Amino acid sequence: MFSTQNRGQVGIGTLIVFIAMVLVAAIAAGVLVNTAGLLQAQAQQTGEEATAEVSGGVEPQNAVGRVANVTTAYSGSSIQDTGSFVNEIRITVTGTPGSDSINLTKTSIAYEANGQAGVLIHESKAEAPEVSSNIVDSPGDKAYLIEPVQAEDESDAVITSQDDRYQIVIPLGVGYNITDGKTEISTVDSPDNPLVNINDAGSDIFPDESPGTQDPYTLRDVNAPPKGSGSVDEVSFDNSELYVLSGGERVSIQLTTASGATRNIDFSTDNALGDSEGGEIIL
Repeated sequence: MFSTQNRGQVGIGTLIVFIAMVLVAAIAAGVLVNTAGLLQAQAQQTGEEATAEVSGGVEPQNAVGRVANVTTAYSGSSIQDTGSFVNEIRITVTGTPGSDSINLTKTSIAYEANGQAGVLIHESKAEAPEVSSNIVDSPGDKAYLIEPVQAEDESDAVITSQDDRYQIVIPLGVGYNITDGKTEISTVDSPDNPLVNINDAGSDIFPDESPGTQDPYTLRDVNAPPKGSGSVDEVSFDNSELYVLSGGERVSIQLTTASGATRNIDFSTDNALGDSEGGEIIL
């Protein structure tokens, strides 16, 4: 009455379907495990990067501009103009709360003002302009310098504690190559054909008709060796295209540390710079 052969065939088919389902489930489980592991690794990496950006940033404390009596000149013309300009920007920075050690020489600075823009590197990595017969043969690198304000070790540029403070110094309208004993100077406040002068390292940076004008630049850098017994260090850079700032100029600066943390600083210069000539203004 009953066929045992048919029953056996049905049992084998069921077994095959069951094995196939187990294999599919195993493959699906493997895919899910691999995907979960990949997502976890990506989330951990993202978290570490976010933590590094937060803990590896600098905190600007204040910014000032040094005001000097600047003589501007233009190539192909005998016209010169003397007035009060901001020729140096100084930004005091410290580390953010909970930050690790921050090497300021590895900071990148994006600068924009007065119609000029550029990315600045630390002076130790910058090349000086090459000048011959008052003609720029090859431009150098835009750069910033670092001076200690208060630090456990003032011989380097590394923020190691919340008490460490350094000044990031951005000279404007000037290029230097003090290493070989010459100073290349671009005295301009306009992008129209800057005139490059070559003076000895000890001479006034922006000569005034009035005698006794003090050199507005000290050119000190924590990593640069001193140039003899003078008031300058052996530095090389070319900021001649970052022109000196007149009154009412807007400036935008972005500081990016090696960890990728960024800080933006926006400010304007005072309209009446003449009242602060020879001193500093708060930016």
